[in-house]
Amino acid sequence: MSTKAVLFAGTPHRGSDTAKWAKTAKHLASFIQKDHSAQLLDTLVRGSEVLERLADSFQDIQESFAIYTLLEEIPYPKIGKIVEKDSALIGWRETQIMMHANHSDMVKFANEKENEYIQVKYIFRDIITDRIESVSLEDNGMPAPLALLE
Repeated sequence: MSTKAVLFAGTPHRGSDTAKWAKTAKHLASFIQKDHSAQLLDTLVRGSEVLERLADSFQDIQESFAIYTLLEEIPYPKIGKIVEKDSALIGWRETQIMMHANHSDMVKFANEKENEYIQVKYIFRDIITDRIESVSLEDNGMPAPLALLE
């Protein structure tokens, strides 16, 4: 398998209670205009059969790569966190990283000196380093991508 790592950023593996609120708002809006995104919201609701099937399928292949999970730390006022920790964690040998941000800003960075940027940068550096180490030295030396993360 060529995949060496997966990084999940606020992924609702077990759904989100916030999706129920979004679904209700979407249904109200659908009276005004036809929109099919309510179907997507159905799959994001906690206990969704689709999410359970995806998690089961992923479990069959997850042993072959590293898993990194970014967790949102800052809740939205009045709404709370979009994806709670119990849903964001897939639950198998993953590295957990708490991001000091709300759901929307977890992987948005103001500059490269931000702690969250540095954390994500080192995740990618680890992934690339592991990939380079797994490549045979017959490939004419080391690939260059690691230099981009210096």
